[in-house]
Parts: sequence; structure tokens; C-alpha cells
Amino acid sequence: MESPNDSFSPLTKPDIPYIDGEMENENINQSDNGANTNTNGARGATGTSSHTSPGVLSLFGRYSFPFLLASSVVKLSIYLNKLYQDSAAVGKYFSDRDINYCIVSAFCLFLPAVLYIIYIVGAYIKDQEEAESKEVGTKVVHGLLLVPWQIKGRVEVLQFSAQRVCQKRPLTPDELEEKSLLERQAQALEFFEEFYAGLIQILLQLYIIITSLDGNTEYKALTGEIIASGLTLMSMMTAVKRRDDGILTGFLSITGWMSIMISRSVSIALATTVIQSWMVIVCLLHAVFISFWITFIAVRTYYEESPTIRFTKKRKLALFFVIFAVFGLPSLTYWPIMFELKKNKRPLIFLFILLVENILFIGLWGVYKEQTAFAKHDHVLVFLAGGLFIIGALFILFYICCKPKYTDQVVYHDMKVCNADSFGMYFDFCDVAFKLTRKQEIETRLKEVREHRIIPR
Repeated sequence: MESPNDSFSPLTKPDIPYIDGEMENENINQSDNGANTNTNGARGATGTSSHTSPGVLSLFGRYSFPFLLASSVVKLSIYLNKLYQDSAAVGKYFSDRDINYCIVSAFCLFLPAVLYIIYIVGAYIKDQEEAESKEVGTKVVHGLLLVPWQIKGRVEVLQFSAQRVCQKRPLTPDELEEKSLLERQAQALEFFEEFYAGLIQILLQLYIIITSLDGNTEYKALTGEIIASGLTLMSMMTAVKRRDDGILTGFLSITGWMSIMISRSVSIALATTVIQSWMVIVCLLHAVFISFWITFIAVRTYYEESPTIRFTKKRKLALFFVIFAVFGLPSLTYWPIMFELKKNKRPLIFLFILLVENILFIGLWGVYKEQTAFAKHDHVLVFLAGGLFIIGALFILFYICCKPKYTDQVVYHDMKVCNADSFGMYFDFCDVAFKLTRKQEIETRLKEVREHRIIPR
């Protein structure tokens, strides 16, 4: 079975590194790097020359290294500050004897590492006929060190730029490839840290806000929770956004999913105020149901590719846990519209499931909340959850209509053939979970596909 990280030689020479948006085409000088057949680490065993777009660095030209140094310092500072805030929150709630809040805040520190372990171990077992116990143990230890690896990844990017900060020149193709590899490794770890810690934080913050509306909470404290929720939401969007979106599709995607996330978070927080810890069970049931659905879709892609494939129960179970970690739990607020997950109106089915759940959550809160009479802020919360869901669903539908048909296949082509920079972690997750294949028309008529022309069947 082909490993999800395997590289292979191109059938045709890629002519444009990116499509659909802000990462403009860069003419790559083949005479400079065409003979370079050595790529870094696991990214290049095929001997294919690496093509990496400088992206935003091209705007800074000779000052690319100072910009990269500054952005690396900012990213590292933000991450260290988040670790400090999470740790401080645990200490504060523990000293205040708010044990439940303390436990929830502690999950912000430990849950990302646990899910990362599930993902890397499941991905390994899925691709092995006989998994070695020592390899599984190694991956568990690696996952437990998620926080040090995350810091190490950001420090490596910082070191890369600091060593060249006084050089006034653009990055060479080899340096772009090295930077891309370092950042891609950091982004894989970032997803688990940003999304899962962020999801728990925003639910806790909204829960505190909602339960404080009926009390005499200080305005300053309430404002702080609202600001913290907004910053957490932005970090979650950074973790899941696609990097191949253009100005229009990027605006539609960010606006749509931010609206959906706020609506879902408010609905879940409202229901949590009446059923308390039972909401954890409800969320897990939702994640398990979605994971079973996606696992069925994923297994079918393997049999469609090779009907005689031997896909044991152990490998199916490993695939389920992979999907649970990167698709099931995130489906509480997000659905990646790509590859198999955008076919057969599956995004519409997902939005319908969220709508039904939101109605049930808000109805449950309305029936069992302590004060039977609706206060002014209660109406605001209901209209906020309902209105933002409608707005988010409309933007997502517009996004689906505006996104070019062959975008996913071309991005997948670039990932496999020219080792392009990361387009967003969900492309890698789809490559691990599903049996994705490169379409022949993408290979033979790539330029026409990039120009959004229709390919004859």
C-alpha cells in the first residue's frame, strides 16, 4: 500500500505553482535549480526538482530575511503566551477552588497531545500490515512531547532567519525549500494545539459569559472574556484555513466558518448551562457518528482504487481513530470542503446536522434554564446563534459555488509532484485518510485546468 507521504515523479512538468488567488505565479529559473535533485528529508526521494513559491516573501524582496525573523518572533511569542495563559488559568481556577473550570483548562494543555498521539499512531497502523510495537511506542513518546516539538519547530524557523538576517537578498530556491519544510512541520503540530485548545477555551469563555449575564459580574472581567473568545476564534481559523483560497473565496470561507463557529459555540454553551458535564458525552457522540460516516466513505475509496486490497479490521479501526482526531471532533464546528467530503452534497448534509443540533441545544436550554422568563440578553443569544448560522451557511454555499471545480486535484498534484508549500493541513489529512488519486486530465492538460476551463470527459 502506498504511504500517504510517498513522492513520485511527475507525468508532466508543472507550469504554475499555485492557483485561485493570492499566491501569484512565480517564474522559476530551471537553469538555476533544474539540476538540483536533492531535497530535504522525506520530501524528496524521487530526484524531482523542488518548486516552491516565495508567497508573501516576494513582496519584501531584499528584506525577506528580516521579515521572516520578525514574523517568527511574533509566532513564537504568541505560542509561548498561550502556554502561559493556559497554565495560569489552571493555577487560578485551582487556587479559587473552581475545580470544574480547572479540569477544563487543564484539558487545553493535554488534549492536543492526546489527539496528536491518536493521529500519528493511527496513521502508522493504517498503512502497515503488521505494526511494530516499538514503532508505536516511539510515536506515543513523540506525541507526548507535542509542546517541546512545537517550540522546537518555531525556534528552528527563527534560527533559519536569524542566521541570514543581515543578508539583503531574496531567498534562493534551496532556502525556500528549507523554510517550507520547517514551517510545514510546525504547522502540523500547530493544528492540534491551536484548534483543540482553542475549541475548549472558547466554549469555557462563552459558558462563563452566559452564566455571568444574570449576575453582577464586573464589566472589565466580562470584556476580557469576550476579547479572549475573539482571539481564540481567530487562532482556530488560522489552524483550519485553506491557503489556496483567493481574495473572494478566502473572504467567503473565513466569514462563513467564523459565523458557524460562533453560532455553534453559543448553542453548545447554552445547552451546557443546563446539562453541565453531560455535554461532553453529547459532543463525543456527535464526533463518533461523523467519524463512522467519514470512515465508511474513506474505506470505499481504497476499495474503488483496488478492489482486491486487504483492509483488515485493525487497519479500519486505526483509520477510524485517525478520522476521529482530524475530522470527527473538528466537525463540531468545521467541515473541510475538499475531495470526497465535498461530493454528493455532503457539506449540505453536514450543515443540516448542525442546524438540527443547534435547534435541539437551544430548545433544551429554553426548557430547562433556571429563569423561565426570557431576559433581554437571552433573546440576544438566541438571535445571535440563529442569525450567525444562517449567515455562515449562506457564505459557505457561495464559497462552494465560487471555488473552481478542479482546485483540489491541482493542489494535490502540486503537493505530490513539485513539493509545493503547505496549502493548509487538511490537504495532508485528506491524503492520509482517503485513497486519493491524481486524475489523468490534471496531468495531461494542467494549464487548461488552472485557467478554469472545462475538460471534456
